[in-house]
Amino acid sequence: MYLLNHIFTSKKKLQEFIKKENINSNQNILIQIFSSNRNFFDICQVKNELLELLPKVHIIGSSTAGAICDGKILDDKILISFSIFEQSHIKIKSFTNLSHEEIIEDLRKSVITYDSKLLICFADTFTFQPENFLAKLSKEFPHIKIAGGNGADDYNFESCFVFST
Repeated sequence: MYLLNHIFTSKKKLQEFIKKENINSNQNILIQIFSSNRNFFDICQVKNELLELLPKVHIIGSSTAGAICDGKILDDKILISFSIFEQSHIKIKSFTNLSHEEIIEDLRKSVITYDSKLLICFADTFTFQPENFLAKLSKEFPHIKIAGGNGADDYNFESCFVFST
């Protein structure tokens, strides 16, 4: 696996980056989009452009209080992180308005397998209590590393968004 970061400025620059880095849809790719101080429409636009260019990728993302790239916190930017896997498999699943128990049960049935190694979770800080969920996840799947975080809104404490394809 290797990771490539791109700060989105335009579709043309994104196309150039993808071409320069020889990224193609035949690879097993997880794209994470992090946006600081942007509206959901802007992020959907970037997500759709990525899907046009790389239709087979898996995309997850979140609003943030600052995206981290190369050790620096970026404000008012859209960061696109490409995780390119050689042998791993990616499964994406989103949940809305379910209890912790319902989510864990669904993960057990449709996502987690005996050889699962990592679970990335993003949550809406304003509608979901992640502490108890993480404790239950860790107890239920002790062999799996858990990563992720809460969506944020540049310290306005009003709303955030998380998404996947």
